[in-house]
Amino acid sequence: MNKNFIKYYGKIFFVIHRIIEFFGRWIFLLAARLSGRPEILPPIDDGIVLMRSAKALSIMILFKKISSETVVQACIDRIEKIQPVLNCVVENRFTEALNEARKCDRILKFADPSTLELIKKEKPLFGVPFTTKDCIGIKDMKQTAGLYSRRNVQAEKDADVIQLLRQAGAIPIATTNVSELAMWWESANCIYGKTNNPYHTWHIVGGSSGGEGCLQAAAGAPFGIGSDIGGSIRMPCFFNGIFGHKPSRGFY
Repeated sequence: MNKNFIKYYGKIFFVIHRIIEFFGRWIFLLAARLSGRPEILPPIDDGIVLMRSAKALSIMILFKKISSETVVQACIDRIEKIQPVLNCVVENRFTEALNEARKCDRILKFADPSTLELIKKEKPLFGVPFTTKDCIGIKDMKQTAGLYSRRNVQAEKDADVIQLLRQAGAIPIATTNVSELAMWWESANCIYGKTNNPYHTWHIVGGSSGGEGCLQAAAGAPFGIGSDIGGSIRMPCFFNGIFGHKPSRGFY
């Protein structure tokens, strides 16, 4: 085929593409504006807990500067405030988590120095709450992966990562929204709907760990667990402005 012919029609295609893109952008922007203003996220009102790292909280809990119950309750309160705006959490275990936090506090209350040293060594996240994406199983909680046909499926056991975190003393408090089958860049599905970006609710949160990235950015938990093959941790972190890490294969 003549190179000049390809070049000529290539330029025409480029111009048409840019025209469609220009009008499409304004059409979608107009549609968004007609739907109302972006919702405003409630301010963080417990910075002592919600703005601390998981490591800092674990140290504070271990040395009884703050109770595990206080930390878990602060996260629960924050989730309840942001959920109506962001729709990032799909299921919670708040009652069970509070009971587990109180158990941690009782252990620390009566622990002798040798027990405290053992906890420090073997349970580095003792009493610290966390969340995880819906497709990572927590026993007796739904594990749908955003697929409508799995809307009533519950995990029969904890996933390996959840087991390891429990062994480290961490407390799961909720699961978060994902894209259908963890396959897409937008965390939306026919079970739980769409998760909104905490910085601008007209924008998306990425996927597939989008609900998790959103919750972390909104200070709903000290840390969370995602999974990543083609960007499912990395993209939500970029979309929500947080740090995420995809471990190298075989890294323990």
